[in-house]
Amino acid sequence: MTTEIARDRPDGRGLRIAVVASKYHSRFTDAMVESACEALADCSVEDIKVVRVPGVFEIPLAANWLLVLDEDCDAVVALGCVIRGETVHFDQIVSACTHQIAKVSVANGVPVTHGIVAAENEAQAEARCLGEHNRAVEAAVAAVDLSSTLVKLSQ
Repeated sequence: MTTEIARDRPDGRGLRIAVVASKYHSRFTDAMVESACEALADCSVEDIKVVRVPGVFEIPLAANWLLVLDEDCDAVVALGCVIRGETVHFDQIVSACTHQIAKVSVANGVPVTHGIVAAENEAQAEARCLGEHNRAVEAAVAAVDLSSTLVKLSQ
């Protein structure tokens, strides 16, 4: 899958970035992982670790473990897809995951970018996971951009 990256993409040389992605809705999440890795490579990131977890609810815990165990990790890109069903489960999962991603990022002082697609239906999921407005690409580029900014701030 080829995704166009903005010409003014940030420089990720020397950064170590992890991608934590849900296995659930693999048609979408597999493509998201591929797109994120391509975007990171387009930003000159060479050290990319991919970790797969059962669902989006498990992403924050895996991200936290990566940051605690791998102190050289400069950012985590969180990827997943939740499609609304007939119950409130959708709202609970998306809300909990979003809050915990932010909490893990702030607690560790390391960017954890939000590439979780919350779609009302499969058509929306296709547009945001497989199409032109790919959240995985946006989250990957944001991870490089914020990591680079934090490195500059620390100097």
